[in-house]
Amino acid sequence: MKECTRTSVKFIRNSYAQLLLYYYKMGVGSVSEITDTTITSVLIDTIEKRFKQLGGNTALLYLRASMPTPNGQLKKKKEPMR
Repeated sequence: MKECTRTSVKFIRNSYAQLLLYYYKMGVGSVSEITDTTITSVLIDTIEKRFKQLGGNTALLYLRASMPTPNGQLKKKKEPMR
C-alpha cells in the first residue's frame, strides 16, 4: 500500500472517529451542527460500521470518549521533595 493511501485511510478513519464521538456526545434525536442532519441510531450504526471497515477499533473509541482531553491544559509540575 502506498504511503499516501495509508495516510488518507488514517485521515478518513480519524474523521469518522471524530464524528462518532460528536454524535455520541450530542445524542440520538439532536441536530448535528456539522452535517445539519438529525442524529439517528441508523446514522451512528452506519458510520460505526464504516469506521470498523477502515480498521478502527470501537472499544478504543469508547475509551477515548470517556477520557478528558489534555488540549490546552498545562501539565502540573511535581513539587520538589524537601
